[in-house]
Amino acid sequence: MEPGTVQKQTSLAPEQVLELVSRQVGSGLFEMWFSHPGRIVVQDGMIEVRAESDFEVKRLQQNFGNTMRSVALQLLGNQDAVRFVVSDAEAGKNSRALAVDAANQESQNRPPHMIRTPGFVPAKKPSARAARSTAPDETAGPDSGSIRKLQFRLNDFSYAPNSEMLQTAVGEAIRAPGRFSPLFFHGPAGSGKTHLAESIVHEFRRTHRAARAVSITAEQFTNSFIQSVRGGGLPLFRRKFRDLDMLAVDDIHFLGGKRATLGEFQYTLDHLLRAGKQIVLTSDRTPMETSDAIGDFASRMTGGLVCQIGWPDQAGRERIVNRFALERGLKIEPEGVTLVASRISGDARRLCGAVNRVVASTLASGLVADSETVMAAAGDLMQAVEQQTSLSQIELSVCECMGVTSTDLRSSRRTRRISTARMLAMWLSRKHTSNALSEIGDHFGGRSHSTVVAAQKRVDEMMELGNSIELVGRNSTMRDAVQTLQRRLRVS
Repeated sequence: MEPGTVQKQTSLAPEQVLELVSRQVGSGLFEMWFSHPGRIVVQDGMIEVRAESDFEVKRLQQNFGNTMRSVALQLLGNQDAVRFVVSDAEAGKNSRALAVDAANQESQNRPPHMIRTPGFVPAKKPSARAARSTAPDETAGPDSGSIRKLQFRLNDFSYAPNSEMLQTAVGEAIRAPGRFSPLFFHGPAGSGKTHLAESIVHEFRRTHRAARAVSITAEQFTNSFIQSVRGGGLPLFRRKFRDLDMLAVDDIHFLGGKRATLGEFQYTLDHLLRAGKQIVLTSDRTPMETSDAIGDFASRMTGGLVCQIGWPDQAGRERIVNRFALERGLKIEPEGVTLVASRISGDARRLCGAVNRVVASTLASGLVADSETVMAAAGDLMQAVEQQTSLSQIELSVCECMGVTSTDLRSSRRTRRISTARMLAMWLSRKHTSNALSEIGDHFGGRSHSTVVAAQKRVDEMMELGNSIELVGRNSTMRDAVQTLQRRLRVS
């Protein structure tokens, strides 16, 4: 072979092309533009660079046309052996998946009588509220068009008792980002998941001035992704989220059933994790429960650190009430604060609603917000919150979680699963209903009150020892099973 000629390969694998492209453009550009599966295909003696839209084809040609011709010359001996095309299969697959995602999103935003079938996804004019939510925000980071403005502060958050691990995880996410990533928070509604995620981002920005951090809901991520693909701006979308130092996504379970969006979200998280960046995720379910909505991807969330967020104790609820009152200019007497905090669970929304009732009452009457004023203004709200669950609701929830039937619970069968489910149902009934021991025993097969007492003691013992039990589709500790059922029943 004469000097200066190029060795033409008879067979060429896409991996060889990708390796050479990576060396020529650098790891950053390669990750952004060529990491998508199926981007490079070799067939008929040609290197095909496949894109998902005409817009993306033009961008690839403009930015990497010379690079790809050089690669084709080195590997195939012909600089013209390269072409940029729109992948029909990829475009069809993505368009169908996006249509389903968009239809699911559309149906969740419509009243039941206006829900359309997935085949038709009309353009939706943004409301005034949506327009405000997408207004530019100088503190919102790279995707300011869809990021909420932060309003929460870490110092205002009230932790539940025995939350040392949670507090440590929050501190490490700010001080040493990436050490525990992804950081997954789960807890009941009103426990402060959104507050904590957004305040972590706010404190991270304050501590690391040059860092880039974004707090976004899973719904906003979905909307932004669908709009970027429809408008041909997918590379820009990826660059916005993959160049971050911290990404916090609230209500991750929202991605359930959105296959295309979930796939893109997974690629984004994988990219950030490889770069050692901090990811914060929240859900009202544990990762195992979340897997029912978003599949195997939920198991990846356990690779970092999973923390439960509980409701605060009496002192924490009093701090929340005082903060809400201060924000609204309400002067409330200490006994009034104590009354609200003691009669309403730690759900911050319910506490806020009670304070709002007192504010409205004092504005109208001019009275001082003492305990009598509080009771007159929000007494019915407190009474509604105090309503307990029923034996039938507990029975249904236990049957669903344990994979048994109501007949099993009331029968004399003593298999391990049925016996555990029966004890668990009695324990919940004793704790969360006002029924007498005899009434609980009668409901679950005519058992004596001493059987109910023994069941309660046995469940307490199993929680203390960390014993495991079998739920539907997974194993769990007794303590986690109790907490799962309490969340289903919406009791603390």
